[in-house]
Amino acid sequence: MVAIWCGNFIALKVCLRVLSPVGVTAFRVVAAALLLFFIQRYSPDRYAFDKLGKSDYWLFLKLAFVGLLMNQVLFISGLKFTTVAHSALVVTFGPLFTLLFAWQRGQERLTSTSLFGMALSICGIFVLNLDKNLNIQTAYLVGDLLTLGGSVAFAYYTVMSKNVAAKYGAVSATAFT
Repeated sequence: MVAIWCGNFIALKVCLRVLSPVGVTAFRVVAAALLLFFIQRYSPDRYAFDKLGKSDYWLFLKLAFVGLLMNQVLFISGLKFTTVAHSALVVTFGPLFTLLFAWQRGQERLTSTSLFGMALSICGIFVLNLDKNLNIQTAYLVGDLLTLGGSVAFAYYTVMSKNVAAKYGAVSATAFT
């Protein structure tokens, strides 16, 4: 699993040599939709689609916009303007934002340990952007910020989809978005 996750950054960087970030996103969305369609059809919660109400369609559309479109376009656009190493490190901010969104919704508590971890993460990103003379480098700043925006979008999606996954099952909830 780790190899797949790590290879994702490199494979996307190679794809960006021939496709725009929107083109790469479109390809990933279509490929994932086809794969998830077949997985969902054979999963234990395969009849979840029959239970969808009209309000659920709007919810899934919003979740897809944030968790799929915004997340992927920002992440892949960011990768175009930064290095694989920077992108991989910036994406690790995702759990920090997930915790903050979950805390905001009353789903999690902030502890001194989690606050310390957040501060340490922020320091790590700050150090990452220092050059050998300890000056802030801005060569990859746009890419890093776009990638960070993708992580924020995915963290928001993760927290907002928690109840949906409980209602429809994780496979169906992912397939519907």
